[in-house]
Amino acid sequence: MRRSFRGSRCAIPALLPLLGACFLDWTEVREPALVIANATVVLTVDPMDSTVRSTDVLAFLVRDSADDRVTGASVRIVDRSSGRSLRLEELPDTRDPCRPEDAAPVGTCYAASVASAHFAPLAELSLQVALSDGRQLFGTSTMPGLFTPSRPSLMDGRCRADPETNYRIRWGPIRNAWAHIAEAHFKGLRHNLWEGQDPLYLSNAWMAAPSYRAEMGFPRTLIEGEVPFDARKAARRLESGLPWGVTVDLAVAAIDRNWANWIRPGQVHVAGEVPVPSVFGDGTGMFGTAVRWTATIESRDVEDETGLVDCDMGGVSYGPDQ
Repeated sequence: MRRSFRGSRCAIPALLPLLGACFLDWTEVREPALVIANATVVLTVDPMDSTVRSTDVLAFLVRDSADDRVTGASVRIVDRSSGRSLRLEELPDTRDPCRPEDAAPVGTCYAASVASAHFAPLAELSLQVALSDGRQLFGTSTMPGLFTPSRPSLMDGRCRADPETNYRIRWGPIRNAWAHIAEAHFKGLRHNLWEGQDPLYLSNAWMAAPSYRAEMGFPRTLIEGEVPFDARKAARRLESGLPWGVTVDLAVAAIDRNWANWIRPGQVHVAGEVPVPSVFGDGTGMFGTAVRWTATIESRDVEDETGLVDCDMGGVSYGPDQ
């Protein structure tokens, strides 16, 4: 809230033109609270045949006020080339994929998920948000191109990796990819390495080719990111590869310029992180897009009768000191 000076009014009697009684008129002006919108469109592709398996869209709206929820908004993603659009549904607090399970219940989540290629890689998309009070927010993004590992070797999305071995997973150039994000859930770690009830979650982000590497170490790249304090023992163990019997659900994404500018991977900021917004109008925020592939990797000896194919994914294996 701020006080706004609207000006002065002077009552000027006809016979006393310069001696009228003047007074100032102050009124209270309530400015609408700032709305921040973070929206993402993620295409998940099959690394074997490059088909789009799903389109997942999330939009997290929060108001900079005591009542931080932003309900009753209309949120749409529009393909500017084809005209195809997707409208997001407002979700109740009890079903909120926009934030981690242990996060405080703030803001409002909008979501849509389609089990098909509703949008395509390299599509030019626009975000359109109409708030219940008439204000509007908007943004644009060009999705990254098709992204898969160079030589995938999977059966039903799964493969076998040698225990105690690191791998390099490689891929070719990707149009409009500015950075990569890798995330993984590690299942089956011994209790002395990880005491959590849920699988260990690790993630990392780095700038994309051509200026940076078009590969990742597995699992080494995942332990080069921010590792939670209670996961440091497990991270040290993973430096030499996966222990026998561990299963990893891996997802690797190529992200657009908006998303990369918002998280600024691999860059040092003396005064702290400075996100670059890509949502404008009556608010601010980020509108980012990504293309990702997923795989489930099981650490088993080659003699184990698992029925799994050996992991390849365009990479090479190397020892702990390479």
